[in-house]
Amino acid sequence: MSKWMVVCGLLIIGAGILTGTHGPAKGQDGKDAMRSSSGNETVVYYFFTIQRCPSCTKIEKYTREVLESVFAQELKDGIIVWKMVNVDEPGNAHYMEDFQLFTKSVVLVETSGDSVARWKNLPKIWQLLNDQSEFTRYITDEVTAFLGGE
Repeated sequence: MSKWMVVCGLLIIGAGILTGTHGPAKGQDGKDAMRSSSGNETVVYYFFTIQRCPSCTKIEKYTREVLESVFAQELKDGIIVWKMVNVDEPGNAHYMEDFQLFTKSVVLVETSGDSVARWKNLPKIWQLLNDQSEFTRYITDEVTAFLGGE
């Protein structure tokens, strides 16, 4: 069993301790962590690393499927943007601090003009990974609530 599979398994157990919703993220320079060139939008990020276990690829697959099926119109209209970010690539490590990440994560980010207005980490993805229907319901409910301002 690889080191990353062990880490992913342990993170499933510990994921429930995350609280989730936070104010604007700040980068290492104290400025807003992310910028949007197209004004207000909701970005659904999947943060991952070079080392990917089957659980990690399943999170990506399930999240993408929810967005492409349940939120297809919002994706088409640019209300929601799907972005995958490898935090191991040069220049992306700051996301770990910006969003208080310790593992692969799905994070919802609302931009307002050029800055991050608010964000929410979705930690239950690890707990629901073995139940696709519950995973789908969780992502659907969280994205819907986030779009509604919750």
